[in-house]
Amino acid sequence: KLQKDLTEEQLRNLKDTLIVQLYDCEIQQNVYDLTLLNEDDNVKILERYAVDMIVQGLSRKTMKAYMWSLKRFFNEVNKNYKDIHKDDVLIYIGKLKSQNYKQNTIVNQRHNLEAFFKWAYDNEFIYRSPFAGVPRIKTDTVKKEILTDEELEMLRDNCKNIKELATIDLL
Repeated sequence: KLQKDLTEEQLRNLKDTLIVQLYDCEIQQNVYDLTLLNEDDNVKILERYAVDMIVQGLSRKTMKAYMWSLKRFFNEVNKNYKDIHKDDVLIYIGKLKSQNYKQNTIVNQRHNLEAFFKWAYDNEFIYRSPFAGVPRIKTDTVKKEILTDEELEMLRDNCKNIKELATIDLL
């Protein structure tokens, strides 16, 4: 009904806001099949993923970042990795945005989670990645200023020795 009154962008913003705001609300309907969270499954799959990262030769720092992202995500959604869906990912990313995390942090979180779920899919632990259809997050690129010929010449003129001159010429 709101499609007549709101633009497509306003509808998208409304949907995102509702998803984030209603995330902690419980909406009940008749449920006939409940899947119990088996925390051991999440722990075991993360241990297996860590072993594969070691085999791939990832650094400890990289592994720590991936594990931190995954543990945080699983604690937030409180679901078994097999039961994660696209909406869980979108809500999590929306919460990070609403908590004013920097754009690069959110991009890194998304990347780490997507890598895990791709690995789980490739190794047949899950049948579909929850990242299918989740849009990439655009980051602002910082455009570097290029020095003009006059500015480079001024730098060369102010060099005190050959080493400084060689450094400037490398630029």
